[in-house]
Amino acid sequence: MVQVDSNPQGATVEIQPGGRHFETPEKALLTRRYDQTLRFEKKGYRPQTIVIKRKASSGLFRNIVWIHPVGWIIGVIVDLSTGSGYDLEPDAVTVDLEPALPRVDPSPPSS
Repeated sequence: MVQVDSNPQGATVEIQPGGRHFETPEKALLTRRYDQTLRFEKKGYRPQTIVIKRKASSGLFRNIVWIHPVGWIIGVIVDLSTGSGYDLEPDAVTVDLEPALPRVDPSPPSS
């Protein structure tokens, strides 16, 4: 689970890969098989994108201490194929959204 929030709250977040959407704040269950990209959008604010990286977990390295090589190989294959051999970092994200600049009409006012 990754705690996802924004300032101000109520931003729509799209997760890639997968295309799932939710509104902040939320505890999001993300797959650990891939890096996750979170795109934050809220009307009146600039969109922002955050990448949550996966890294090898300590559980993956515990497979090495298995005495029998077959157990080690099976453990590594299962951990890598299911994503359980990885952790996501950071485990909490808070994005400060920046107000969008108002559009300025470059043409002079007509009289």
